[in-house]
Amino acid sequence: MKKSILFLTLITVSLQEMCARAIATKPTNRQTSRTPMYKVIFLLMAFVLVGGMVVGQTRATWRTDGPSDGKWEWGSTCEPAGDGQWFYNDWGGFRKRPDCFGTNDVYFDGNGINTMNLNTSDYSVKSVFFTVNATSARTLNADGSLKLILKANNGDPKIENNSSATHTFNVPIQLDNWAQINPISGNLTFSGAITNNGNFINVYGSNSKVLTISGNLTGTGGISLKQNSKIIFSSSAKAFTGATVIEAGNIETSVSLSSSLITVKSGAKLTITGTDVTIPALTIESGGVVEVQAGKSLTVTGALTNSATETGLVIKSDVTGTGSLKNSSTNVSATFERYMNNADWLTAKDGWHFLSSPVASQAISPNFVTTPDTEYDFYCWYEPSNLWVNYKNTVTAPTWNTANGSLNFTVGKGYMAAYNTEGTKVFSGTLNVTDVPIAGLTITGTSQANRSWHLLGNPFACAITWDATAAWNLTNIAGIANIWNEATQSYTPITSVVPMAIPATNGFMVQASGGTGSLTIPASKRDHAAQAFYKSSTVIPQITLVAKTADGTSEQISKVMVYADATEGFDLMYDGEFLPGFAPLFYSKLGDLNLSVNCLPNLPAESLIPFGFVKNDATNFSIELKESMEGYEVFLKDLKTNTDQNLTENPVYTFTSEAGDDANRFLLHFLSTVGTTEPSCPEALRIYANAGNIYLSGNTGKAEVYVRNMIGQTVIQRSVNGDALKVINATNLKVGVYIVSVVNNAQTISTKVIIK
Repeated sequence: MKKSILFLTLITVSLQEMCARAIATKPTNRQTSRTPMYKVIFLLMAFVLVGGMVVGQTRATWRTDGPSDGKWEWGSTCEPAGDGQWFYNDWGGFRKRPDCFGTNDVYFDGNGINTMNLNTSDYSVKSVFFTVNATSARTLNADGSLKLILKANNGDPKIENNSSATHTFNVPIQLDNWAQINPISGNLTFSGAITNNGNFINVYGSNSKVLTISGNLTGTGGISLKQNSKIIFSSSAKAFTGATVIEAGNIETSVSLSSSLITVKSGAKLTITGTDVTIPALTIESGGVVEVQAGKSLTVTGALTNSATETGLVIKSDVTGTGSLKNSSTNVSATFERYMNNADWLTAKDGWHFLSSPVASQAISPNFVTTPDTEYDFYCWYEPSNLWVNYKNTVTAPTWNTANGSLNFTVGKGYMAAYNTEGTKVFSGTLNVTDVPIAGLTITGTSQANRSWHLLGNPFACAITWDATAAWNLTNIAGIANIWNEATQSYTPITSVVPMAIPATNGFMVQASGGTGSLTIPASKRDHAAQAFYKSSTVIPQITLVAKTADGTSEQISKVMVYADATEGFDLMYDGEFLPGFAPLFYSKLGDLNLSVNCLPNLPAESLIPFGFVKNDATNFSIELKESMEGYEVFLKDLKTNTDQNLTENPVYTFTSEAGDDANRFLLHFLSTVGTTEPSCPEALRIYANAGNIYLSGNTGKAEVYVRNMIGQTVIQRSVNGDALKVINATNLKVGVYIVSVVNNAQTISTKVIIK
């Protein structure tokens, strides 16, 4: 106020002096031209007003001919150091800045120096503009903790890009007022931290230009996208807690937001482009859209409201993967996609997919059928007859209605489908978010040794973790489930010992045992599983073997695991019976049982584990050691070729197989590694019979081996020496039970074996 009074006083004095001068110099010639007094006063008043406006909002423009270091240098008296980089527009002309930056506008014009460094003190400005002439990308940096402060005595401060270039703020920014950020003609990137101090950020601009906020955004203020442009949140979680309002355009986020509520209004969009994106609450108004991109995931920890029905919330899927959504709000409608690659329609074993519905009351037709009906197959599994029943079967017992009960997906049930043409199938409806109880899992098949398989389905819009904990409430259900792996044309076991993921919209096989089975598919086990469902863990020691065809079209996985709670016999919770697919059959043996998972309490180095193998339509195969245990060398003995290969040193064993080969072809055995800790008990003599042969390991020095029948007659006697694996041919013996005794200078050990 004092400066204004002084300025007006000076102007008044000047007017008085001009008037006096005009009277004193009055010409005598009345024809002499002169300016009327009222015009002089009017011009001076206009000049005062214009001058007042310039003083109220000054303009500093970055020079294009300043020093090459690009420093924002200002002396203690606010005069530019050296030549300076700024011009100051004052009273219509350019000169050096006579005072410090305040609530003024800063303009970047031309190109010149394109990297600037704030290096002396914080800068407080009203607004920053990039003019149409700033066509080269600029980067604004800062030393240490220096920052750019946006504030204004009236109106909103702003950062606005009117050029075609992308300009980057590495300098931290502090808001002392509500602010505008406007990528009008070019993009803006903020990689420095933004502190909103409780102020809102309003974003304007065109739909082809992008505001990227990769630095942290903190404070209790929020952000609003006002026009049809795009905001990208990236790099790290954004910790601002104010509301986020998308009135137009699109916000893309690959990181979590702490915003108290995100609202997507009609015509606006929120796109999830990251994995494990978490937001507190989400409201989708009618006409708004939220899209979770393929392979990305969103968790809404609070309320999720969708007034835009199924089209307002879309979880995408393509050849790269399927999106994932986790929330707990009920009555939320959504569209959930599932990409299906095409099958080789001339090969019956190719292109099968397991399916399940994440929404209630999903009709199978028309989304999951095609025209003509010869271009697809859609099956459910009917346990009482151990049969796959086709959706198209309306005549032959059991028909589809008998097997499934309706023409819809049953929540919690799995299905199998194949299509001649690739495409994306769509589930639409109300998302399942609560526990799904499954009961009545009967055992009526006679070919599965009192155990029967049932095809269930993940009923949620994200993966679930199979771990057979109390949450699953397993009753008469085995602890090993199976997932169909369409890439390998085989089932992959998922164990209760190592928690593993069942992907969204995926079916899985479980076994009933000992009586009618039941379980609960628990919402508490929902998760975003980024890893493949068959990926194992190093928490539990395990050996993973994979048998595959030479052309790589199919493969079968088999596991040996060590878990303290397991026993040497069959454990319903830890051992898994083998379930065949189209790959070569490959399994470990436990008596008459074929196992995909063989779980033992320990693994002495002298252990012998027999493996069975049955070819498919291929001839050339390999067995590969994919995962091993610390402290062991793993050997695979081929009993057909008498080859014994160290898989630890050479992990791939190749071989051929012919029709009619003995299925009991392989033995897995081990050698402890000196100086390592082994998950085993002390070494002991091991005796085992398989495929007409008797095997010994762990013997020390010389020993005599006696094989006697059940009436005590010695039918075989052999001398052995050393601790290497010994094989005694017993193929000439009749099928039956025999006693094998090994006598050395330290001990005599006898055990029963069965010769088949």
